[in-house]
Amino acid sequence: MRRKKDRDTNDQYGLSFLDCICCGFGAVLLIFVLTSGKRANESKGQVDNAQEIIERLSSDIEKEEERAQRLRRSIQENSDEIATVVEINKSMEDQIIDRTETLSLLLRKMSNLEDIQRLLMEQSEAIPTDDELPPLPMPNPQKRQYLTNFRMEGERVLFLVEASGGMLDLSIEAAVERSGQTEEERRLAPKWDQTIRMLKWFVANIQANSKYQIAFFNREVFPLLEGEGLSNWMDPLDTDNTERVLDALEVVSPSGGANLERAFQVVNGFTELPDNIILIIDGLPTQADSVAAGQFIDEQIRIQMYLAARRVQPPNVPLNILLLPFEGDPSAAIAYWSMATYSKGALVTPSKTWPDT
Repeated sequence: MRRKKDRDTNDQYGLSFLDCICCGFGAVLLIFVLTSGKRANESKGQVDNAQEIIERLSSDIEKEEERAQRLRRSIQENSDEIATVVEINKSMEDQIIDRTETLSLLLRKMSNLEDIQRLLMEQSEAIPTDDELPPLPMPNPQKRQYLTNFRMEGERVLFLVEASGGMLDLSIEAAVERSGQTEEERRLAPKWDQTIRMLKWFVANIQANSKYQIAFFNREVFPLLEGEGLSNWMDPLDTDNTERVLDALEVVSPSGGANLERAFQVVNGFTELPDNIILIIDGLPTQADSVAAGQFIDEQIRIQMYLAARRVQPPNVPLNILLLPFEGDPSAAIAYWSMATYSKGALVTPSKTWPDT
């Protein structure tokens, strides 16, 4: 009986210990479960936040990629347009050079014909006639227009005259030699003397209802009468002023180069533009503000200077050009014929004896 009682007591205490152990393990397990759930919730929240950030960054990346793609397309389109413009400019420059070379070649081929024509004209001048017409038929306006289309009519007529060293003689060598002379000797040069006689003839024959101005240009542009503005138009019926003009013509002395581009720019600055320009010149320009040139100026550079002058040529103003002879400048005739024709004017090469006969 005693042993049975001891066994019951031991069983009672053994079960209590197991209960405590189980309760403690259950408590630990409960704490672990509760802690794991909380950590899982926190991890899920962090994952959701990270996912939201990733989605926002992905959206920003897509927008930036679209913007970058638009910029690339815009850059490509601009590059294509720039390449097209460059190609067009290059093509136009090549065409100008090709046409200029072609015109120069034609002029060289025509040189023999011009010599023959000049010889025939000199022979015809020696033939006596009862009513011989001057080389430039000015006295009869209707007949003048029929023969040459050369006009000096207009409300405001500008005589734009080259006064460079090239106007001293017919060749570059002779002109350079004369450029070292005194001013008085340069004024007596036959070619310049003819230019002054032309201007006097024009002043004497300009229409009474026209105003006029005389401007000279070499490196610079200057009026005939000192102290007078270039855009101050003169009245041909003012005899006192006409006398001043004729006296002033006697003291102009040519020198230096010829900058036709600057001359046209000055004319464009007139308060009142002329409606007729009579340009007296002997060849292509030797200076230009927009064309760089070294010590040696060849024909191609002078053609570029001529084209620079064409770009600033006074718009909608007829150019009637008197081209005086100058050796070694074969492109001048076709160049100034093109300039005169474009402006609805005319080109005339007067004989050596005009305006005297």
